[in-house]
Amino acid sequence: MHVFSRFHHWNLAVLGLLFVTLAGCRVWNRTHVTSAETLASRQYVQRAAESLEQQNEKDAESQLNEALNSNPANIEARTMMAEILWKQGKKKEATAEMEQAVTSPEVTPKQITRLARMYFDQGDFQKAQNWVSISFRHDASLSATWVLLGEIYEIQGRNEDALAAYHQAAFHAPEDSSIQLKIANTYLKIGKPQRALETAKNARLKGSTEDAPPEMLLCESKALTELNRKEDAVRLLTIARQKNPENAEIQTALAQLQPFQAPTLVNPGTRYGSEIKVLPKPERTDK
Repeated sequence: MHVFSRFHHWNLAVLGLLFVTLAGCRVWNRTHVTSAETLASRQYVQRAAESLEQQNEKDAESQLNEALNSNPANIEARTMMAEILWKQGKKKEATAEMEQAVTSPEVTPKQITRLARMYFDQGDFQKAQNWVSISFRHDASLSATWVLLGEIYEIQGRNEDALAAYHQAAFHAPEDSSIQLKIANTYLKIGKPQRALETAKNARLKGSTEDAPPEMLLCESKALTELNRKEDAVRLLTIARQKNPENAEIQTALAQLQPFQAPTLVNPGTRYGSEIKVLPKPERTDK
């Protein structure tokens, strides 16, 4: 009986060692990817990109799942999957995918900033700011990261800090008019309409009034209103309304300036600035 007991315990020990060895092999297979699997994963990503170009989101998602099955560390596949999930409204799942992506040693500041933006858009401003800080450790020259930091500061009521962040963004992307718009709007917030006007106008004059986005014209008109140049504000708001008739803020601003609006004729053959013709005031005939 004693001999049987020892034999029984020896068998259990061997079985236990075998189990650990096999388990270790499964872990190895999950964490080590062959070159063939890496290549296959890249090919799946390529197919997914082609499917997205053809607006076949379902097939793209399927291809990305195959890519991640072949190589779970494929950062490009995870990033693309995160964007598809985000577009589908699955924001928590998208964020989880992007969090896995940024653990890769191949991560870029752009991907880290994208994760920060995801948290910001979900209202988690503290996590957004934490990831912004991490992105800056990798590269402090990405304008999108500075823009996001500025937006976080605005949420916190730190408008002066937001302005400084937007100026940093503009330094790294001087041709981006959307950043100039943020700078101009922030100048309005801190009570500097003249600076807001100069910023918005300079950004607009790089193109033409006709090409300017309605948001830029709205910002410039706000500055003009605060500087008591209400007729000029009306002129820009009229153009902005023609560009975006559904914008409630433009409609409200025009309604508030109703007393300063002159009768206008619109030439249906043109679109924006050139169609506004102010009619002369009628002369009195009872003199």
